[in-house]
Amino acid sequence: MKKSIVLFCIAGVIILFIIGACKKENEMDIFLRQPPPVMAVTQEGNVLKFSWNEVEGADSYYLQGASIDWTKNKDKIPYVLNLHEICSETFFTNENQTEGITYYGVSAIKWEKIKNGKWKERSNGWSNIESFFYNNSNGDEEDESPVH
Repeated sequence: MKKSIVLFCIAGVIILFIIGACKKENEMDIFLRQPPPVMAVTQEGNVLKFSWNEVEGADSYYLQGASIDWTKNKDKIPYVLNLHEICSETFFTNENQTEGITYYGVSAIKWEKIKNGKWKERSNGWSNIESFFYNNSNGDEEDESPVH
């Protein structure tokens, strides 16, 4: 009788250990459950500055900016990728922006090694999408049109 009780207790401990191991969350699960970053865009002179909050566990951040050019393709949304940067910090400064309206977003990235030994990029989603109108004119230029 004592032997069966001891075996039953040992089996119970093993089962609890297995259940606990199965439910243990890994870093990727925790990362993917977090909300995406929240981004802000500001302009200082001819420079656009992007900043966003840190996402715990992120290896890097993917910042993208795109504008729409309806003269390119009438069959689908003709976006033009203006900005494509991988950033290790939570900010980026762009001095080569495109004039007009551009839509910007940022995504936190975590790299995961998959079965075949290759790496796969995982994201917890895109931030808020910010539209920003950039005009290179600073207002100091004189109007070159003739006055009549």
